[in-house]
Amino acid sequence: MFFYGQADMFDLAAALAEMKSAFDRRRKHLHAELNKIPGVTCLLAQGAFYLFPNISSFGLKDVDFCAQLLEKEKVAAVPGSAFGAEGYIRVNYATSDEVIAKGLVRLARFCATLKK
Repeated sequence: MFFYGQADMFDLAAALAEMKSAFDRRRKHLHAELNKIPGVTCLLAQGAFYLFPNISSFGLKDVDFCAQLLEKEKVAAVPGSAFGAEGYIRVNYATSDEVIAKGLVRLARFCATLKK
């Protein structure tokens, strides 16, 4: 919270620019890494804090894919069918780079166990 007289101690515009840059970097990184996973395709979102990779090549319903991903790799994703996008999952990048990296490793490992 801002109080009168603190503006000189905190540059809000610089902080916002830094956050915007970090989210943009995470969005592009996550997009690139998702598309490296065999069987996964993903379009680059222009906004928001999430991407919708297509996982339909694995032959699982998105609900089952997410349930198994959580059970086997402890990675939470939301089934795309919750948003009218069967065959997709929703992954969020409003977290740290470290959490994104761990999630990508686990997602890739899980996908490698599935038959395409």
